[in-house]
Formats: sequence, structure tokens, C-alpha cells
Amino acid sequence: MGIKQKQVLEMIKVSRTTLWRMIKSGEFPEPNRENRRVIFWTKEQLDSWEAAL
Repeated sequence: MGIKQKQVLEMIKVSRTTLWRMIKSGEFPEPNRENRRVIFWTKEQLDSWEAAL
């Protein structure tokens, strides 16, 4: 699987609310969904986001 929300929050050091604001505004990639409750990002998604900073 990929990198879960808790791990992403620890990596980029923002709150959960800030993360979702960033997603809605297009500043952060949309998560992938395994089902309704499980969301994750791939390493490639996070690497490309970081490279774009």
C-alpha cells in the first residue's frame, strides 16, 4: 500500500485540517482510496509534490 494520512502529517508537519485545506485548494495531491475509510498517497505523488515546491 502507500503512505497513510498520519505518516503524511508527520512528514509535512501540518495539521489534519490544514492538509485537507491544501488538498481542496490544489496545493497538495488528492489521496488515493482503498475504500471509503482508507486513504493513502503514493511515494511518487509526494515526491512530485515536493519537487514542485
